[in-house]
Amino acid sequence: MLMNPRDPYLAALAPRYEALEPRARAAIAGLSPAAMAQVPPHGGWSIAQVLEHLVVANVSYESPVPAAIARGRQRAPRPHKSTFFGRLLLGAIAESNVSPKPAPRAYQPLSVREGVFEAFLATLARQGEHLRQADGADLRTMLSSPILGMIRMNLGEALALGITHTERHLGQIERTRRSIGA
Repeated sequence: MLMNPRDPYLAALAPRYEALEPRARAAIAGLSPAAMAQVPPHGGWSIAQVLEHLVVANVSYESPVPAAIARGRQRAPRPHKSTFFGRLLLGAIAESNVSPKPAPRAYQPLSVREGVFEAFLATLARQGEHLRQADGADLRTMLSSPILGMIRMNLGEALALGITHTERHLGQIERTRRSIGA
């Protein structure tokens, strides 16, 4: 579903968002459940665990982001401006930054739900809806991190975070698939 946001910041995020589902489908195409559950030889998470991590992380933003959108719609929109923390976090989780980052305990996949890929796709669809709803809102509206409330970011960064985090882990899934020979 093609997005055409008026806001320039969201317009830059839209093609990245639109690339996520096709990339995810290609990354797992033809994999058996056993291959999805296989831990890479060098250690780390299986493909299914990575997807579970993404579901849990994405769901944690499903309350704060719509609330920030609602507050942002009550204000005149201002051009996006990054915060110090937002720049730092987005840089740290960028796909190009492949150094391992420990996931917060709440985001660690202790078990994998049945239908994890479908659950992941559902969270992507909700992210797309948030992007559409945010167009015309003040993207500088602040919200707290669902993991650590004292860390604050603005709405634009929270929307970019979901995309950037997913891109990073789709890269991980692609590397894991190669490492398990699937």
